[in-house]
Amino acid sequence: QPGVNAWLPDMEPVTITGNAQVGDHTLSVKVSLQGHQYGGVCGRLVTPGLKDRRARDGYCLYLWSSDGQREWYWQMFAALNQTWKVLDEGDVDGSLAWHELEMEMSGEQLQATVDGKKGKRVTDTSHTIPGYASLNSWWGHALFDDFSMVPTDPEVLVTV
Repeated sequence: QPGVNAWLPDMEPVTITGNAQVGDHTLSVKVSLQGHQYGGVCGRLVTPGLKDRRARDGYCLYLWSSDGQREWYWQMFAALNQTWKVLDEGDVDGSLAWHELEMEMSGEQLQATVDGKKGKRVTDTSHTIPGYASLNSWWGHALFDDFSMVPTDPEVLVTV
């Protein structure tokens, strides 16, 4: 319920994982949303601390069932100081029970893949340093499955 978070008022549910040494990597997860909701992944997070709103300064890929204006779409964005810069977006088939989200981060290059359809490869320099990953949702019912965080460099071990 919004506003009842003991760590940070009005902070949406978030699960942070990985380690701060993972630079270039691909995040993937299956998401199922019920009701007016969003869910997704973020990478290259600046800080894992939940007492700091910068916990979601990084790159994110969200699936939206509705935002009051638009139905069933995705957005990949750079989050910085509680503002979002949309890097790419597209529509999704709302009749599917589960959606597959994938976000590849390689240097300044990013690309989203949603339900097997690749988005644009974009260049952005907002977050080029290594960081943590997260699963995010709003206060409704969001289900996650098959989360993975795979580094581009096979020599890097990620423990989640």
